[in-house]
Amino acid sequence: MKQYFRIFCEKGDEYDRYWASISTKIPAKDESEKAEYVSANISVRLSKKAEEVFKENAAKTKTKGIKMCNIKSENFWLKAVKPKDKDVKPFVILFIDDAEAVEEDDE
Repeated sequence: MKQYFRIFCEKGDEYDRYWASISTKIPAKDESEKAEYVSANISVRLSKKAEEVFKENAAKTKTKGIKMCNIKSENFWLKAVKPKDKDVKPFVILFIDDAEAVEEDDE
């Protein structure tokens, strides 16, 4: 399945932090209403290949220190991560193995 992602990155001292904004369209109940979207974020890890695509195509955002890139991928999965800090509970990340940059108005 091909999926489109809007990936964001914040540079860090030790590592770069990536996340994706995932949006789902909520259909209008009738023709007089506009369709709405609900959005949520998920932490992302990128393979070296996907990270290269991001770095080559990312654009600065209005927020200082944040870059963004629209990508599509068919090779991604969810992964449970055990944090190094024992006080933090395990969490889920989105791992993207292969990526292709896309323009916002593609498909």
